[in-house]
Amino acid sequence: MSQFIHLLSNSTGIGLPTDLWLPTTNKIKPQTSNQVSLGITKKIGKDISINIEGYYKKIEHLINFKPGTSFLNILFLNVGPANNDWEAVVTSGQAWAYGSEFQLEKKGERFSAMLSYTLGFAEHQFDLINRGKKYWASYDRRHALSLLTSYKISSRWRASASWVYSTGNAFTLPKSNYIVYGHEPGDLNYEFGLGGNSTLFFLSEYGGKNIYRVLAFHKLDLGATYTHPYKFGTGTLEMGIFNVYNRKNPIFYIIASSDDGNSNKLKKITLLGIMPSLSYSIKF
Repeated sequence: MSQFIHLLSNSTGIGLPTDLWLPTTNKIKPQTSNQVSLGITKKIGKDISINIEGYYKKIEHLINFKPGTSFLNILFLNVGPANNDWEAVVTSGQAWAYGSEFQLEKKGERFSAMLSYTLGFAEHQFDLINRGKKYWASYDRRHALSLLTSYKISSRWRASASWVYSTGNAFTLPKSNYIVYGHEPGDLNYEFGLGGNSTLFFLSEYGGKNIYRVLAFHKLDLGATYTHPYKFGTGTLEMGIFNVYNRKNPIFYIIASSDDGNSNKLKKITLLGIMPSLSYSIKF
């Protein structure tokens, strides 16, 4: 497979994630990939089926930001798609995705259910990133589990429930932050931070790339549907509760100062908690 448009993600886990879609150019080659998969499906009885599949995928010419650059370089530093200068802040590498999938499904007249589980691995490698060593991709999620159920209560009422769980994304955090004093030749005040021509530099020390994990994602959704026939069509009332137990799944993290101001702490930013929904539609 070949893809002539690139996804460039600035997803360190710290700060709001940003995605850019960028075209293939004379300098940036299109992404290419080779994938192989092998699976088997077996039917058990008249309404139960089981599917098991394994896959392996190799990707070439993946792009990423060079160390020390980010989304802001393209926005504010006179580097932009208008003059193709964005090519100067990206580097090309390769990726691997492999794993296995399992699915068990029951399709009955009144009760239906599906259980699925995926064990997946996603790795990246860039010569300029992480000292050229492989690291887990930001979207690498080791485990993904979902359970979907549906029950027909009557000819007009149907209830449903779904629960999903997945390992958190991989992201990068600084191991420590510190301040160093710079100076111009002949200025001795920098040694004591006394001002003059001295300059403060706030630096961060990082370990390996994407060695930390966002908290696991999981939630429960409940729903009910009522259908009512009319002479001219069908009316459908849908009621639901999203994230029933109000799980605070993080969207991203920020580094904030502690209450005493003497240290930093990691603060998660969440978006959607428990939320009801109600809709009515008519088809004719």
